[in-house]
Amino acid sequence: MTPQDAQLLAALELQHAALGPLVARSARMQRQLATVVPAEWSGPARQAFALAMRAVAASVDYADETVRSAFTLTGAAARVVASRG
Repeated sequence: MTPQDAQLLAALELQHAALGPLVARSARMQRQLATVVPAEWSGPARQAFALAMRAVAASVDYADETVRSAFTLTGAAARVVASRG
């Protein structure tokens, strides 16, 4: 393995290790989102809350997808660099 590949592999492994906890955290965030609009909310307030919750859920879903993709692609890149020996 060249010195450049060794440095690259070390950086990829470090990044992969840092992304692992973020994957777990984003999954926890998804599970913790409110899924029901409180019954005491009605009319425009209820609609505004529901709309805001859908926007938050979409943002969390996007963040989760992005972090999972980065984790997967970083792992794949590390495997490619490691396979070059």
